[in-house]
Amino acid sequence: MKKIALIGIGKMGISHLAIANQTPDIEVAAICDTSMVLIKAITKNTKFIGYTDYKKMIKEVPLDGVMTLVPNAYHFEITKYCLERGIHFFIEKPFTVIFIF
Repeated sequence: MKKIALIGIGKMGISHLAIANQTPDIEVAAICDTSMVLIKAITKNTKFIGYTDYKKMIKEVPLDGVMTLVPNAYHFEITKYCLERGIHFFIEKPFTVIFIF
């Protein structure tokens, strides 16, 4: 059984949470979002552990992987953090956003 967490529980996050939660050999161990209201609503009615800080979640919950489902501008920072800790990840495109001025 692989333990994963979802970072970002917005529109796409809820969809991926439903899919991941039904996938054999996957256990959603934790969820993370910056909205405390959203985290409280989900954790009140589910078994998931909720966080508002992904770094704290990764430090406290033993994980095999994460699904990064946040706005594009945050993809690189979160993915880099996971890579540096040897955590597998799933990320929606694009991997990162480059601004050219």
